[in-house]
Amino acid sequence: MNKMDIAFLFDQVYRYKKISSTYDKAKNYTITKKGKGHFLIIAESQSAGKGRNNNIWYSPEGGLWVTAAFYNIPLKNCVTIFSALMIIKAITKIYKDTDTDIGLKWPNDIILAGKKLGGILTTFCTSTKYLIMGVGINTNNSIIDKDLDAISLKDYYRQQNYEDKSNCITTKHKQLDENMLMDINNEELLYEIFANFFHYLPQLVENDLKPFCDDYYRFSILENKNITLSTQFQDYQGIVKGINKDGAILLKHQSNSIQPFFSGSVRIKKNIDII
Repeated sequence: MNKMDIAFLFDQVYRYKKISSTYDKAKNYTITKKGKGHFLIIAESQSAGKGRNNNIWYSPEGGLWVTAAFYNIPLKNCVTIFSALMIIKAITKIYKDTDTDIGLKWPNDIILAGKKLGGILTTFCTSTKYLIMGVGINTNNSIIDKDLDAISLKDYYRQQNYEDKSNCITTKHKQLDENMLMDINNEELLYEIFANFFHYLPQLVENDLKPFCDDYYRFSILENKNITLSTQFQDYQGIVKGINKDGAILLKHQSNSIQPFFSGSVRIKKNIDII
């Protein structure tokens, strides 16, 4: 077996050309016990990919659409943020030019050049003792619908290459590797993501997010931003003052009190930093 093969990391790997949702398939496999140990569902495309709050995730052919199911690992509230950092670590290792343009929008969005590159959806199923983690990353698929405000890795490099040539200026992307203009290697990226996940998971279990805080603050796009946080109960407004060790976002209200939130949807109110 090739060590870089994703099957090296999982007990079972299931591949599909097109299904409705890798996330739903993985949950079904835990219930029916078809999935054993840690397993992975991969699809070339999805007709009903899952996003947060029951949103549909646009998942055409070319992108990286997977769901991992982890059996009986210690549950951590911060696993979504941890997983996002593992994805960023993998992307910036392989595609180094993204390093200063990539970011994390709490709690689960990967941002590239100000647009959404990918997202993560996690659920813990108490009855089956499985952590289900869906990952969607725009890699080779072009974003046709401009209303999505999304970007793919492929289009990112195309845009950078075009801008360098048309503007006739030197930029940080002046030495683009020719491979960057070819197809993104989904299999390599997939392997790096989960190799990171399994390698650093013991640190997460033992110390929560403490070992990963420097990386979080390096890539977070929300620090000191004035935001609206929408929860299932109500909307809250305030200034982001980091996260705690459990991954809760810390929101400073007008009263100067700081409140932690473990979930919610974020809208940035202003494009300026507020200290």
